[in-house]
Amino acid sequence: RGALEAPRKIAVSDLELGDWGEAVHCFAALLHVTPASDQGRFYLGTAIERKEDWKGALKVFKAISPDSALYPDALSHIGYLYYRLNRIDDAIKTLEERPSNKNDRPELFAFLSSLYEIKGDNQHALSTLERGVAAFPKDPELLYQKGALLEKLGQHQKAIEVMRQVLKINPDDAETLNFLAYT
Repeated sequence: RGALEAPRKIAVSDLELGDWGEAVHCFAALLHVTPASDQGRFYLGTAIERKEDWKGALKVFKAISPDSALYPDALSHIGYLYYRLNRIDDAIKTLEERPSNKNDRPELFAFLSSLYEIKGDNQHALSTLERGVAAFPKDPELLYQKGALLEKLGQHQKAIEVMRQVLKINPDDAETLNFLAYT
């Protein structure tokens, strides 16, 4: 295993430097030597995704074991890749069934809500944002997105209340100030 540390560091460096092709080559070679490495597979999937080979990246991320600590993050990538492939229903299903973990971020809820909006399912979009705000009550982006959706749904007073919450967190937020000025 120690002999593989240097090539792994080079591959990670290529990934960090944006040399996606070289990173793909290095991680594919490492996986050939250690085929059970979910970490290597995760990095390979990330490099392929950065090269915008959505189908190739999807195949790699799907091969990550459900027992792996990286599995929830792999599912986030899978959801994103389904979106890039215009498979919105598959993206939603993947993200909704994804187990939550300590690495969850507000962006996951915002993205899932946006997918529901693309489908025209604004009620699910709103309930997703409400779950996100419950998990991340001080996130101004989630609150702003919730306020904008409430406005879209014709719930003006609730939208204003939510936007005021955004300003309590970020008093200089130009978009929120603009929203409130014209609502």
